[in-house]
Amino acid sequence: MEQLTPIDYAYVNGDKWEYIGTGEPMPIFTYNKNTNEYLAGIYKERQLSDPAEMQAYVSQHVRSKALEAHIKNAVEQAKKEWKEECDGWVKSPETIEARLQKEPYFIRAWYERRLSWLKRSRAQKHSDAFLTKTVKQALLRLTETRKHHTVRPYKLLSAYYQNLYPHLPGMDKPRIKTLANEIAARVAEMLDAEIERLGGMDNVSEKDVIDVYRMLAAEVFSLRVNVPGWQALKPKKDRCGRDKLPPVDPAFSEIARMVSADWWERQLWRLRCDWREDLFRASNQVHRKAHPYISQDGMKEFTEQRQRNSEFFRNHELEDEDGKRASLQAMVLGSVSNPALRRNELMVRMQGVEFVAQERGDVGVFYTITCPSRYHATNHKGRMNDKWDHTRPPEAQRYLSKLWANIGSKLGRKGLRVYGFRVAEPHHDSTPHWHLLLFMRPEERKEITRIIHTYATKMDKEELVPDARARFNVKRMDPRKGSATAYIAKYISKNIDGYALDGEIDDETGKPLKDTAKFATAWASRYRIRQYQPIGQPPVTVWRELRKLNNQLVSILMQNNQYDPKKPLLADKAMDNILAAADVGCWASFVDLMGGVLIPRENYVVGIRYEDKDEPNAYGEIVERIYGIYSRIVGEASTVCTRSKKWKIVPKKSGSTEAEEQGTDTTDKGSLVFLGGFAAPRSSVNNSPLAEILNKNGRGINRTVPTAQCVFTVGKESVSEGGDNSQPTKKRKKKQLSKKVLRVITEGIASVNTDLTQEQAEKLAADGSIEIGSERYFISLNGRCLDNGRRKQPLSEPKPPVCVPGSSPVTPEITRLTDQLDELLHLTGITTPPEALARQLLAGKPLILRDEHYYLENGVIRVIRTAAAYKKRQQVVAAELQKKEAKREQKAASILARVEKMRINNT
Repeated sequence: MEQLTPIDYAYVNGDKWEYIGTGEPMPIFTYNKNTNEYLAGIYKERQLSDPAEMQAYVSQHVRSKALEAHIKNAVEQAKKEWKEECDGWVKSPETIEARLQKEPYFIRAWYERRLSWLKRSRAQKHSDAFLTKTVKQALLRLTETRKHHTVRPYKLLSAYYQNLYPHLPGMDKPRIKTLANEIAARVAEMLDAEIERLGGMDNVSEKDVIDVYRMLAAEVFSLRVNVPGWQALKPKKDRCGRDKLPPVDPAFSEIARMVSADWWERQLWRLRCDWREDLFRASNQVHRKAHPYISQDGMKEFTEQRQRNSEFFRNHELEDEDGKRASLQAMVLGSVSNPALRRNELMVRMQGVEFVAQERGDVGVFYTITCPSRYHATNHKGRMNDKWDHTRPPEAQRYLSKLWANIGSKLGRKGLRVYGFRVAEPHHDSTPHWHLLLFMRPEERKEITRIIHTYATKMDKEELVPDARARFNVKRMDPRKGSATAYIAKYISKNIDGYALDGEIDDETGKPLKDTAKFATAWASRYRIRQYQPIGQPPVTVWRELRKLNNQLVSILMQNNQYDPKKPLLADKAMDNILAAADVGCWASFVDLMGGVLIPRENYVVGIRYEDKDEPNAYGEIVERIYGIYSRIVGEASTVCTRSKKWKIVPKKSGSTEAEEQGTDTTDKGSLVFLGGFAAPRSSVNNSPLAEILNKNGRGINRTVPTAQCVFTVGKESVSEGGDNSQPTKKRKKKQLSKKVLRVITEGIASVNTDLTQEQAEKLAADGSIEIGSERYFISLNGRCLDNGRRKQPLSEPKPPVCVPGSSPVTPEITRLTDQLDELLHLTGITTPPEALARQLLAGKPLILRDEHYYLENGVIRVIRTAAAYKKRQQVVAAELQKKEAKREQKAASILARVEKMRINNT
């Protein structure tokens, strides 16, 4: 007869576990556990090999048959009572409402408001139907979801926190911080006990360190926290089947993480936010008719976090080793953290890939891949989906990633290659789906489409009869109807900042795309989902470092009066051509000069050079940082440093000026165009000499060229020039250059081109190009072509690229202010239309945003922060709240009057 141990029995009682017996203090096990397997594990753990020792241990843990029968009956009774308690509340509306009251406030509040309105305004049957259908289904879904929000059994930490973990989604930051300190202390205590058991640190071998790490990792994993470094340090076998000892150095850093309170605070807060969002999805509060993409609570936390980030940027600066400072806020606005710059860069890259495809003769196909219905919490109408298996959006994203990996493997076996872009965006219920714009050979298009269709519809294929477009859709790009870049531009903008989408309606939510863009950004941030990913292209990090390097070199040469646009900036010709392509913002030329598409990453011409940091991080690791770029053809000798300075973030000095606080006035009055083309060079924390040379007043990096330093030249070419690989371009809006710039260009034209009349010279200066007979004249600035309409040079020619895809024209004052305000509003989380604010500034009226006053002075937006401004803002907010409350009371009185009138008519 099978022998049982004291800790074999446990059962669920409400939201916690109960157990029977007086076993050792690790009580949480299962009531169906095989005792022989359990004892075998104990023998191995305690290294009991002698039969006498085994028998002695078993005799201490075996109960009598009478006690066994009593425990078994008690367990069966407890299971029966627990099942009745779980199932009994679904029998009547009253019990369902009582069960609803046990839910945390952030879950039940929405249902209570709805239920209260039904009881006041409708008959009893309506509220009962709402309880027995909607509320009941939501509560059942919440119960199933919480099964994934518990600790994993069999470990000491799970025994400590089994009753506390179900309340994790309702905790705030201070409570999470307290819990993190407590768990870190317990893990440190377990570490000390294990080291003491091994005889102290002097007696610990490398194998012991790995064993200690794995023991602590199992404890951490029981709390649903991903164990750091597990893939490298988990048990592995060699070819002979023996245990393979991994490197011991990473184990020390990972153990340091597991005993760090700061690390635990980040992990627990992430877990809390994920579980909280899961409960909102399960209770049907995330869909097109409630709050699309992300819950209202999650959107509020995202907005507040952005406001805190913005405040931090305003109150801190960057300081180098020499004590010189730069504006942190201006640095952030000049990086890809700025949504406008991020969108611009994506559009430039997308247009460049399209040019590459045209040169290669490839065709573009647009695919849409959606997850099966089991991944969707609600249907398209906002009703709860019965097929949902309680999977989370990150799990759906992993499904799509694995699906694409399988598709790529199949294409590789068939010898088929594709390149392009992948866009991940949410459905209204926050389930992700993918849009893929892929380019391929025309003769391979049908086979590639067939393979993608087969894999995309493989799971749950029976639900796709008769139409598979719910899971997979395909559309071939037709150049006669528009470019591929124009087609995907909407998907890029709608998931970043909603630029140029005024009046557009979202198909998923039925709401304006301008409003839902911030929801998509919050969704990606909450679930840590990468929205945009290139396929088969060079890394964009090289592009950004090259643009930064060009800006540095040109600035240094200009300061020393040594800049000559005809001379190369780098000694290696191939690297210099790639540098020029990145500088003018021509992604197509950059890709072509780097080696093309669909080649291994190590075969690209230019790569990133890394170096170890001087100091270890908080966990004792020596991490790498970007040092510069180098040519893989030339080798180490071609390395060029792009980050020569080291910066640290420090609090802003009390004597900072208003311009320093704002950080938006970063250009000189005589500026003409931006160096680096369409988008300024990126900087995470810009470690370049540029901050020292051009940031003398602490007003941010000056990325423009003064007019006095501009060298204008006029070029001439035949209109029927060969090698054209571009489509017929649409008529574009002419550049509106200032009178001063027009005069400078016109004088330069007259001095070098006597065959042009004054009228023709002025037209050339205004348009950038002019056709006279069979010749085309165009203007170059410092060797860069200013003509947007000039046809692109063939990619096969070894000339430095001169096209500037996607470059934007100089706009009037209202558009310039709108762009500045748009960046400011994105950082502060304010949703007011920037066009109206720009008009208010031009009218001479100040803006009051949050607790700050903004006004226009000499074309520059300034900010003041005073107690009077703060007090005035508080008064305005109070008045608005009173107005809303009065309007709400008036509406409620009107509803009550109508209800009373209906009651009188019915009687």
